[in-house]
Amino acid sequence: MEGIGQDLEAALKSDAAFLERVKDLDFAKTVYATFCNREWINGSGDRWSCSWRYAGGLVAEARDEGEDYLDFYLDDLAGDGRLPSNAAALDGEFLAILKRLGWSEITPEQEADAAIAADALLRKAEALPATEPPGWFSRFLEGKGLLDDGSILSRVRLAASRGQIPDQKAYWKLVESAFLSPEAKVIFEERSRSAAG
Repeated sequence: MEGIGQDLEAALKSDAAFLERVKDLDFAKTVYATFCNREWINGSGDRWSCSWRYAGGLVAEARDEGEDYLDFYLDDLAGDGRLPSNAAALDGEFLAILKRLGWSEITPEQEADAAIAADALLRKAEALPATEPPGWFSRFLEGKGLLDDGSILSRVRLAASRGQIPDQKAYWKLVESAFLSPEAKVIFEERSRSAAG
């Protein structure tokens, strides 16, 4: 599957300007806060998000100052001024770095577009002959049943169980596209209806 595998974290960790800038503690705190509860997309349609804990670990690792995720985890939630007073400017600076690396915050329209692209890839996979499920999926499925409700998520799981999605990374990228924000879900349903109609 084309376009799968771009990784925002890898792009940041290989960017000398970012690695130098994140040494500044105020900038690092802002990077952490920027990653919380946001999802990112690149020009190839690859999506990236992380948990708050993972964001803290990513920042700590990038700083290489002997810190761990706890030094940043939940740092912006107390509302007690722990974020720098110039956080908005630093956020803009970080967003500019992300843009230079080809990443931006995902919009509902992009989210719906990714779901439509995933649906098209899934339809191609579903058209392949059924085989044995890949070993990784058999282990994942052990003791679980498959729900067939017609949703993208259930269709992805069924296709993997039939060996039509042998690659685990491709599977997770398709699963990722199954979860839509409420705004994106409306757009996806409208576009799907007009494409079918």
